[in-house]
Amino acid sequence: MRPCGLDLRERIVKAYENGEGSVRDLAEQFEVAPKTVQSYLTLYRTTGSVAPRPRANGPRPKIDGQALDDLRSLVATSSDATLDVLILPRFRGQFHYAANAVT
Repeated sequence: MRPCGLDLRERIVKAYENGEGSVRDLAEQFEVAPKTVQSYLTLYRTTGSVAPRPRANGPRPKIDGQALDDLRSLVATSSDATLDVLILPRFRGQFHYAANAVT
């Protein structure tokens, strides 16, 4: 699920600080879950901002920094080369990839 926009987060926190209602009241007013309101308030209290935290998870890089730099330089010097020409001789065994034939 995508995070709510900053504008909505700021309006929720501002409404709570102005005493416009309880967490449940504000959740109903802004059409979000009470847990969402509580999370924004906690985030604001701990960080001073309602901006979403950066995501820590995600896929790990398939190749390391040096191999990536080498691949970029190969692509820069021979931009019309196929993936097989660029990757197989140079990076064999470092990662796996699947290439489909163009039909």
